Amino acid sequence: MDEMDTKLTTRMDDLTLAWGRLTQMFLRGIGLTKQALAASHYATTMEYEPYMLCTQASPGDHIAVWSDSNGYWHHGIFAGTSEHGHAHVLDIMPDGLARRPLGLFIKGADAGAVLVYKDALPLDCSLKLAQYLVEQGSVVEYNLVEENCDKFAAKCRLGRPCESEQIQKIAERLAAIAKVLQ
Repeated sequence: MDEMDTKLTTRMDDLTLAWGRLTQMFLRGIGLTKQALAASHYATTMEYEPYMLCTQASPGDHIAVWSDSNGYWHHGIFAGTSEHGHAHVLDIMPDGLARRPLGLFIKGADAGAVLVYKDALPLDCSLKLAQYLVEQGSVVEYNLVEENCDKFAAKCRLGRPCESEQIQKIAERLAAIAKVLQ
């Protein structure tokens, strides 16, 4: 990597950190914290240190990581650990649906969770659905509101479309603030 690439990478990291801090301040300003963003369609949420997710989650589980610097939960479907000991997650980000190393998924995370549903598909079905959607990735384009990581993981666990609880909670708080400001 030459000097220009290094400067560009450093600048992008600085911008990402600054954006994360602004997002966190905004969410706190409207009263949304890590706990407030926990979704209600989950029966339970079992929190772990992020690096423990590969030992606590089963293939097909909906996992999530919280980043204090970004101020939101990032969601995915745990794909399991290969015979070589490499754990992977199936998720969607702005660059699309992909199978990513767990280390990349948890990078910068301050907390990790396995989300357990009341009425979920069997884990193997959830994993197969997530794998199929990743293989068909060109038909799913990331959109923060309509097609985000929370909706992707929940859809794979439940086998049906559902709303992003994080986005709903943010929209509700913004609507309440707008009403007060009128």
